[in-house]
Amino acid sequence: MKDAFSATGLTDVQVLHGVSAAGGGPAPFVCIAHLTFADAGALQASLTGPRAGEVFADVAKFTDIKSVTQVSTPA
Repeated sequence: MKDAFSATGLTDVQVLHGVSAAGGGPAPFVCIAHLTFADAGALQASLTGPRAGEVFADVAKFTDIKSVTQVSTPA
């Protein structure tokens, strides 16, 4: 993913694996991928760019879990 989106403004990638919920139960998410882009334009350029299809197809090789997407900005 980093190789595919760096040219369109991806600046950092963190992948976090769920361990547990706060109360000790199962984690609500198996994995969280935190992608940081230079700005909103870079996010849009990456998601609609020439390598977007390649990235999304690659995700399907690892899981059949439906993803949840959230766009955030620093507080």
